[in-house]
Amino acid sequence: ADTASPTPAAPPAAAENAAAVPAAQPPGGFVGIDLGVTCVVSSSKSEDRHAVTVNTNDVSGRSTPAAVSYDGKQRHVGMAAEGRLMSAPKQTLNCLPLTLGSTDVVKSRADRYLWLFNVQEDGKLGPVNFDGEDFATEPYGPLAALLKVLVSYAGAGAPEELCVAVHDFLTQAEVASVRTALAIAGVERFSLLRHSDAVAM
Repeated sequence: ADTASPTPAAPPAAAENAAAVPAAQPPGGFVGIDLGVTCVVSSSKSEDRHAVTVNTNDVSGRSTPAAVSYDGKQRHVGMAAEGRLMSAPKQTLNCLPLTLGSTDVVKSRADRYLWLFNVQEDGKLGPVNFDGEDFATEPYGPLAALLKVLVSYAGAGAPEELCVAVHDFLTQAEVASVRTALAIAGVERFSLLRHSDAVAM
């Protein structure tokens, strides 16, 4: 498993993506996140030491769409974002883990998954309109907002330990972007592992 502690400083350019997400709370316990392509799942420790509890999201669902949508002065995350795919397609960024690759790879994925938002030549997503401004965002910015909300579903405040499982096909550069997103989300201690490693454990 890849381990990072402490995390690197968050890039200044991503500051606009760190707002409008749940505020930090007192330290909690263990939180696990399965970073899927279209949906993500958050879990936390159970009273049974041989099991974990799958956390429910704000609509009591066990899985959360990997999406963020920009709406005026609001940023919708998860189910609320997915609900805007038809009404605000260019403002809604979905399949967020797939947006972390090189520009050519991400544009190929955009064609395959029929994304309705734009991918710029430099790999940024958008432009989107937020708080009266039009801008293109680095993919790790919206991912940071998603990850912070997922951690909040554990209900125990900031975790003492966070483990994120990512797909095997993500490149080292894409995994590095997940690390950056976690840093922006304010997670100081975390570990990353591939899905195949998680299954083996």
